[in-house]
Amino acid sequence: MIHVRSSPTFAGLGSSPVSCVTNGNLTPSSGSGTDGIRSRAGNASEAVLITACYDWELGSPLWQTLWNLVSPVPPTQGKIVLSAATAFRSEPFE
Repeated sequence: MIHVRSSPTFAGLGSSPVSCVTNGNLTPSSGSGTDGIRSRAGNASEAVLITACYDWELGSPLWQTLWNLVSPVPPTQGKIVLSAATAFRSEPFE
């Protein structure tokens, strides 16, 4: 699941990325399948925050138990949630 937010300023993006887990499931995207990256990434010179969330199944119950002990993010339906976020300013295109 990919989440994209844009704002004229970095402060407008909020203080944290989108939470990957909502009610034990991956947080659904706010866009539609027909959205282009241009429509979601905002205008020229805007701040953009991208959060990527991935459900990963380790396979072994032992690894899942160990992961649950060290991970700050709860598993979703027996899967581990991997996430990454990055913020940047878009190009000053015309």
